[in-house]
Amino acid sequence: MKTTETIQITGLERLVLNVADIARSTEFYTAVLGMTAHNSCLWSSGACVIQLHARPGERLPAALRPLSGSADFCLACEGDPRMMLRHLARHRVAVAAGPLLRTADDGTRASLFIHDPDGNLLELAFRRAPESSSVPEAIVFRAVSRHDELATIALLAREIWPAVYDKLLKPGQFDYMMNRMYSPEVMRRELESGVRFDLIEDDGLAVGFTSYGPVEPDGVVCPLHKIYLLGTYQHRGLGGRAIRHAAAWARKFDARRLELHVNKGNGAAIRAYLRHGFTAVDSVTSDIGGGYVMDDYIMALELLPAPNGSEAEK
Repeated sequence: MKTTETIQITGLERLVLNVADIARSTEFYTAVLGMTAHNSCLWSSGACVIQLHARPGERLPAALRPLSGSADFCLACEGDPRMMLRHLARHRVAVAAGPLLRTADDGTRASLFIHDPDGNLLELAFRRAPESSSVPEAIVFRAVSRHDELATIALLAREIWPAVYDKLLKPGQFDYMMNRMYSPEVMRRELESGVRFDLIEDDGLAVGFTSYGPVEPDGVVCPLHKIYLLGTYQHRGLGGRAIRHAAAWARKFDARRLELHVNKGNGAAIRAYLRHGFTAVDSVTSDIGGGYVMDDYIMALELLPAPNGSEAEK
């Protein structure tokens, strides 16, 4: 394969098909070709992996003009993705999403996404050792300010959710909720309405995200919407850091309480929030359409005045 000073393409890792009907395409690839399907992803007993996308622009990132019958693809790469970012900048190629960590059968990948001159979406997946940073200072919370950065959050959600919710959601509910919560239109509307999104980055690679705010009209409650981390970054104190980070931001607006919804079946999350001082103050069952409901506890953390000298991370 051709090599630049920063990248070596070693193979085709994944093919993404833009289809008119995911259910019809899934039936074809499973019944006719004997592939296995799960959450809009198809794979064979070999190394072949196909992902299905429907409805142009339903998820981020996407090709610039995604039509049924077209395809995006993932290239397996060797090299340093941070050097690749500088290489792309020299060639005036914009990054559509990433870099972020993703999980593959043989370890983790550091992926970033670009468009080619015709608008096709290319994922560049760099092999990376599974060890994460052991230096706390290398992990930072960075506020999202641009619409194009939301694509990285949507990708992280699709990476993290299966491990959290696979046993809690009904068949079909995963894709329904992904499109309901992480579609481009929904996320842009939230950002413009004052919801704060933070990417959690390890030495420049996105490994998780949070979202919270704005403070409700009563001036008391600040909603804490999401805290999600890749599995290798859990149980390292980052969840607590994310809570403290959101709490410090809320105090700036004189909010006195953080509130969030937690799935009643998500015992690990409930125990974690209890350890950090949250209490269950109510429960709610909400019809979210599509024949699905959300059965949640409402958990709250009372915000005490910040200790002298402490402040939110930048």
